[in-house]
Amino acid sequence: DGATVQPLVDATLDTLGAMIFHGGHLDTALLGEMREVLMPLLFDMGRLALERRQPADLERVRALRATIADESLDTETRFTAVRELPVVLADMTHNRVWQMLARRVRAFLTSPPMVAARQRLRRDPGRFVPLLDACLDCLAAGREAKAVACLQDLIRLVGDPLHAVSDAAPTPQKRGART
Repeated sequence: DGATVQPLVDATLDTLGAMIFHGGHLDTALLGEMREVLMPLLFDMGRLALERRQPADLERVRALRATIADESLDTETRFTAVRELPVVLADMTHNRVWQMLARRVRAFLTSPPMVAARQRLRRDPGRFVPLLDACLDCLAAGREAKAVACLQDLIRLVGDPLHAVSDAAPTPQKRGART
């Protein structure tokens, strides 16, 4: 039919969401590869954000925290606030490249395949609130290094595909076990 198939590594990042969640299945290996690339970047961006923060920046973080914690809101609205957190952190760095990267990550996470994957995992965004609170508390107490560690723990928890899958997948019953 004359179609030319390009190597997968030549695909654009816009195809990544559909590659990670396709046909109702989550490709945890590819999700792990994505995490391997993004985690160090997000850790560094978060560290810079905390170093360069202004008081008004923390108010934006607190507003997102309130939305994430609000159980009266639907889950996707609460996850919208989770996805906005890297954008706020990038803005706190005052670095245009971090700002562009964070907005691309947000766009990726809002792609239809990633929304479907998130819904399938049925994670509760409220589980991120204690780490966000710990980070804010450490900043208020002047414990900068601990605040960075808490933020990195938060980023790790939000982006950990194995933890996400273990939350969603029921443990298989042993053969012959009663349910």
